[in-house]
Amino acid sequence: MKKYSLTLIGSAIAVLAYAFIIIAEFDAFEAFVEFVAKHEVVELDEFFIPLALIILFAFIDLLHRHRIQILEIEKQKVYKAMLGSSNHVLNNLINQMQLFRIYAEETEGFPKDALQLYDQTIDEASAKIKAMANVTKVDEEAISSSVHPDVFEKEDNQL
Repeated sequence: MKKYSLTLIGSAIAVLAYAFIIIAEFDAFEAFVEFVAKHEVVELDEFFIPLALIILFAFIDLLHRHRIQILEIEKQKVYKAMLGSSNHVLNNLINQMQLFRIYAEETEGFPKDALQLYDQTIDEASAKIKAMANVTKVDEEAISSSVHPDVFEKEDNQL
């Protein structure tokens, strides 16, 4: 119902206007024709067709913009849902990798350098996941720069 509220309001106003015209015995079209005839000197009647065309194409343009806006909103919803799902999967992977780390710590002879590299890799991946989750502007540059900020800084400095 909310989706068509303006249509319902317009319909109610149209019905009320029609009832007023019937009750008052007012012929709106004849009054309009008389108005145009009175002001023939100004040539008002010649402005109605161009004005109607302007209004028609402005309305079509508004509809087109509205459809594009709805598509963009839907794209953002899909992106955010995909991002949430990806974060969930990646966080589960990181948690499972923590179990691997515990096993590696308990294994004798496992290189400590490998554990440090492992921790560094986990920390970097976690930071990138958090950065992607905090993206507010959904476009290619914002998403890429959240994961690879140093790449975009280098490109900016080269320009």
